[in-house]
Amino acid sequence: LRDRPKEAAKALALVLEDPNGQVRKAAVRALIWYGPKAEDTVPLLVAALTNPDLHVEAAQALARSGPKAVEPLTAALQHADPTV
Repeated sequence: LRDRPKEAAKALALVLEDPNGQVRKAAVRALIWYGPKAEDTVPLLVAALTNPDLHVEAAQALARSGPKAVEPLTAALQHADPTV
């Protein structure tokens, strides 16, 4: 997976829909390490910002996702819910 980060990120994106919260959290944590190579998952990570079980890890993954994540992260700072 280290040699094919885009494919790994796509697989992890599918896991974000898993019914098990621990599995979803593990997927988001893994996306943190892929950084900009996982930029295609930015929309899914933005959606995860509103999930109280995933918002911290999602923000960390977005912070490492590169320029594609700047606008969504900036918007999240203005969110009515301070935990987002």
